Amino acid sequence: QGGGNIPSTKINYYMGGMIPLLQGRLKTDKASVRKNILQMLLSLHECHQDPNAVADELRPIVFELSSTDHALLVREMAGKLLASFN
Repeated sequence: QGGGNIPSTKINYYMGGMIPLLQGRLKTDKASVRKNILQMLLSLHECHQDPNAVADELRPIVFELSSTDHALLVREMAGKLLASFN
């Protein structure tokens, strides 16, 4: 086993705990933080072993951001994340 190789099951375990924390941070007043968190969630979704589980967990808040957030870049990033759920 190489020094940098982490089994995918461990990665998915740690990501599973990270997603709720990031979800909570999406409620910040700072648009740049919301956009960056959405980018991280997109990356997590793309490499997760069970992307449908991630999508199911995130879909409500991401949908809300894509349609109601006052920051255009946040709405666009949320829309991109929603599109990746399909």
